[in-house]
Amino acid sequence: MGLVESVRKLFGFVVFIFLSGVLAAQSSEVELLLSKVDSFMLSGHQNKAIPYLDSALQIRPGQPDLLYQLAQAHFEYGDLDRSYSIVVSLFEENQIPTADMYLLRGKIYHHRLEFESAIRWYKKHLENVPANHPYRKMVANDIIRASSGLRMPGRRIDILVESMGPVINTPADEIRPLFSPNIMERIYFSSNREGSTGGLTDAEGRPDSTYGHHNMDMYMAELIGGQWDNVVFLNEDLNSRVNDIAVDFSHSGRVLYHFRGFSGEIGRVFVDTFGISKPESGYLSRFLSPFVPELGDQGLSFVSDSFIVFSSNRPGGYGGFDLYIALKRNGEWSEAMNLGPEINTEFDELDPFISNGGNELFFSSNRLSSIGQFDIFHARFNPQIQSWSNPVNIGMPLNSAGNDRFFRVSNDGNTCVFASDRKGGSGGYDLYLAYFREEWKDQFADLSSEIVNAFFPVPELPVFLEFDGSAILELYRDAENQNDTLITPLDEVRTEQLLEEVILKEVEEELPRSDKDALEVPQIPEDATIEPEDDAVLEPDEIAVPKFSIQPFYYDESGNIHYPDNVEKANRLADLLEQKPDLDLKLSAFSAHSGPVHLDLFFSVNKAVEIANIIIDRGIHPSRITVIGYGSQYPLALNQVNREPFYAGQEANRRVEPALFQDGRMYHGIDMEGKIIPESFGSSRYRDFKKQREEVSFKVQIGATRSMLNIPEINRYAHPMIERVMSSEFYRYTVGLEKTFERAEVFRDQIKMGGIENAFIVPYMDGKRLSSDMVKKFSVIFGELIHLN
Repeated sequence: MGLVESVRKLFGFVVFIFLSGVLAAQSSEVELLLSKVDSFMLSGHQNKAIPYLDSALQIRPGQPDLLYQLAQAHFEYGDLDRSYSIVVSLFEENQIPTADMYLLRGKIYHHRLEFESAIRWYKKHLENVPANHPYRKMVANDIIRASSGLRMPGRRIDILVESMGPVINTPADEIRPLFSPNIMERIYFSSNREGSTGGLTDAEGRPDSTYGHHNMDMYMAELIGGQWDNVVFLNEDLNSRVNDIAVDFSHSGRVLYHFRGFSGEIGRVFVDTFGISKPESGYLSRFLSPFVPELGDQGLSFVSDSFIVFSSNRPGGYGGFDLYIALKRNGEWSEAMNLGPEINTEFDELDPFISNGGNELFFSSNRLSSIGQFDIFHARFNPQIQSWSNPVNIGMPLNSAGNDRFFRVSNDGNTCVFASDRKGGSGGYDLYLAYFREEWKDQFADLSSEIVNAFFPVPELPVFLEFDGSAILELYRDAENQNDTLITPLDEVRTEQLLEEVILKEVEEELPRSDKDALEVPQIPEDATIEPEDDAVLEPDEIAVPKFSIQPFYYDESGNIHYPDNVEKANRLADLLEQKPDLDLKLSAFSAHSGPVHLDLFFSVNKAVEIANIIIDRGIHPSRITVIGYGSQYPLALNQVNREPFYAGQEANRRVEPALFQDGRMYHGIDMEGKIIPESFGSSRYRDFKKQREEVSFKVQIGATRSMLNIPEINRYAHPMIERVMSSEFYRYTVGLEKTFERAEVFRDQIKMGGIENAFIVPYMDGKRLSSDMVKKFSVIFGELIHLN
């Protein structure tokens, strides 16, 4: 062996030893990182696991099991987009994906509400696991729930949902929201956010600053200027080192019922004469009732001070958690009564809420007719058969593929609040507001005697609840004719046939008159032409050859606007905007509904947002699109003729009108096509409004919020409007419509004197807000704008 060969072998051996050491060191480092990952994932800190997985992937780039764990961590933390991109790359690089990869991909599609794709990947998972796999039953149920989502009509127009914002929601959990009984602009909730009493602890209550969690504390927040803000930590006697959760208020709002326990389930409920100051007594009074957390009771809710509803997995139910009610009479609580098989199933029913009148029941359930995990369901009490209607899934957008819980209706009957851990939030459970176009009228009523009698027969000397003497006497007379049984058996009264007859009768009573008795109204041809949004004189060459035609986007009574022809119209607009980058788009939304103004404006502007999002998805920058909601205040046609519904007019009024702008002015090289309204059935309000906003006009801004604004000024003043540039989160609210700056000043000062000190004048050109640069530009032509320079 030559010297050169010996040196070469020695060098190779040294390199081998060196590389082995490096690989061993790297392997040891990766194992240490992965042990951290496992600990954080098991303790529910997915966000803390992600940096360690990123570090491990720097050492072992592209390793499939590390990438899968990273995708799983992003999914659990709520980042669906990041999780999806990693999963797709895994499928591209792996010819034989694992069963877990199929499952995760199915979950991602499920939470994106792409139910058909979710089902396909769930089935792929089942094809690749044995029959005794522990997740098999769970995945099979997820397929059924995704199928429920497929059968659901879609997003409801009568419900709008929005997050309560970054001040309320944190990466931790925010749960059990409660509206203040006396102050509409105040809300209470519980959270284990950073800074909660007691610091980070493990499951045994011992300090653990690495893997521990905060316990729940109670908080209060207020609505200030349209934003939920001013989060206040309740006093140290109400918040302790263990879990403290606000449960409910007394009917008067003077008493707070709150839970305290080492876990969120096992503990006691206490009564406090509520205030955020320290109680003088120095101790808490226990709430004694049939609600006993040690028996598995949770989700306590008060219908009145003497009527409670809760969920429990105590023995004797129908499986899982069931809903129970109890009544206090003559100072004594009854035993808890199961609400029966009409409501309860083999799955879990949690977080009940019954309206003040007792006739509307809301609860969360993971039954197979949910679209994901826990969904919110609704049932109505029918006094004719003394039973609840079949619970109905309240649908999207209120429900998601996550857990949707703790639903409550405010005293205004329109606004609701709930908690959800749906993906895309701030992390954990977040609080959301839901706005219903129609009021839950039973929220304004007193507790109905029918529901009390149905479950708790009137005693021989009935003195209970808060009924007056005449009501008690009437109940006593009715009771003499009742059977001795508490609830009539299902096979005698609550038959499917009777239910069908009752439902059919209710439907028939709501149906309009027959065609022969109904007023004949003209039909509106689909392809007729309506006048353009602006009546300014066009140049001859522009009149000769229209460069483009645009059409309104019509939506149906249920609010569905995603029809194929509307998508096609939106795509054509996107094509035009792409070809002409100097054009901007304004989408003005109108409705045929007449309801609370603040709701009507918000619902209508969100129809424009839906169309805007289709165009944005085609690559048009959001800053080029402005959406405006006018609600029902400017109908194009009559909604009624001789007190009968004019359906053709309502169809024409439910629309989103596009308008193109160039250099701040309406762009006229277009035709506007749409439904035509016979003059005798047209509305002068729309024509007058159009004329008033031609060229320069002025409005007064009264607020800018990320959510719906509900202040008296919206109803008090004429011409309320909500607008948003799609590149901004803020909805801007304006009122009034003046042609001169002087009149706008008088109007602004009037609003300021009413309490909105930051009200200011906003100029518009052809119905679109002017920027400061455009004000300077047009001041030369329109003298009224000089006042704003």
